[in-house]
Amino acid sequence: MTSTQTSLSEFGIPEARDDPLFVDGAWAEALSGEWMDVTTPIRRGKVIGRVPASGAADADRAVRAARKAFPQ
Repeated sequence: MTSTQTSLSEFGIPEARDDPLFVDGAWAEALSGEWMDVTTPIRRGKVIGRVPASGAADADRAVRAARKAFPQ
């Protein structure tokens, strides 16, 4: 690394990783199985992670789990 290059760790940004959803007490992928890249504005275009490409069905699943966890 040259003096003009910086490491993301210098900015407190971890290396790229996958962060799944947390639904009904368990880690889960989106029902679609698809993922979206997360980039950092510090180094434009640098992927620092991926998150599930959640849709309406995933939101419904989370709402059902929340209603089950907090009944009225």
